[in-house]
Amino acid sequence: MTAELELRTIGDPGAIISQVRHAVSHYPFGVDISYGLWVARNRALVVSTLEQAMSDPQQPIGPVGSVLQMAVALKSRLESPYDPTSTNPLPQVNQIEDDYVRRIAATLPLRKDANLASTAITLLTSLAQRGKSGRTEFEAAREAIITHFADVNEYQVDWVLNGYGKYLEDSRMIPALENMLRTIKFNTTRAAIQKQLAALRAKN
Repeated sequence: MTAELELRTIGDPGAIISQVRHAVSHYPFGVDISYGLWVARNRALVVSTLEQAMSDPQQPIGPVGSVLQMAVALKSRLESPYDPTSTNPLPQVNQIEDDYVRRIAATLPLRKDANLASTAITLLTSLAQRGKSGRTEFEAAREAIITHFADVNEYQVDWVLNGYGKYLEDSRMIPALENMLRTIKFNTTRAAIQKQLAALRAKN
């Protein structure tokens, strides 16, 4: 993030939504705007703007530079100012993330293609990391990933399969995975796809 962008973010919180929409849009390269958000003068407005982005089905919520994680971190600290004597510095962080997950999950039926796949990955990974794979939002995200795996960004495929493939063992993914093998050249990605295919075929 350039000094100019950081100064613009500090001085004009109204420009945040533009930065959120465009700064991290050229995967796998991106710009981390989180530092500018942390030092913005009006953090409540920053949080409100990020919340609007999460409710917008036209705004992909990707796992890299995630609007979800930025909003959780900022709102948690906004509601629980730093206290060096506290043994639980962010007591509301799980509740905040759960609320945001529900907000984003409600938009899944309105999303399409890569937008849907990327947003669903963000939801599934967020819930899986916190041991909440039994949630209805997790199942909705899982179904979206399985049925739209062909739309997953090729730079995310190996990360998703290696880290979360056990949640995606569904034979409906086989055609998409086989097609990816014909087009993707990265050795690590191909290895992850072949591993997932082997697991799926072993189950059937």
